[in-house]
Amino acid sequence: MRRYNLFDGGYYDIDPESLSIVMVWDIYWTGPDMWPGNDRLQTYTEEGLEILFDSGVLVHYKNI
Repeated sequence: MRRYNLFDGGYYDIDPESLSIVMVWDIYWTGPDMWPGNDRLQTYTEEGLEILFDSGVLVHYKNI
């Protein structure tokens, strides 16, 4: 897992002062059942992760 500001890095031709801070997480999915393409690294906003936790779709197991 990795957390960072989506707009850091200078990839945009926009005044940096006008951009909001949008924190996102890169999550590397493991397990045998993967969706087509097997792209295991996915990026989610913090709000998106909260929705996944609240709905029970995502369970985080700490310290395993």
